[in-house]
Amino acid sequence: MQICIPEEKEFPDFPGCGLITARYTNGQGVAGSIGILGPMRMPYSSVVPVVDYMARLISGAMTSESIQEMKKL
Repeated sequence: MQICIPEEKEFPDFPGCGLITARYTNGQGVAGSIGILGPMRMPYSSVVPVVDYMARLISGAMTSESIQEMKKL
């Protein structure tokens, strides 16, 4: 989980924004990241658990067992 509140000079296209990201895995390693870009004053205590949950959900769906089950459909 990473929370980034950059200075405006770092991301001039997104002034006043914050970024919350989490990595997800595929059973063999990191497969990607998911995140939310929102206002710096977003409710972090509510948003962080949602991003974490979604990363875990995607990781679970990408395990080899889940992929094998999807191939059977």
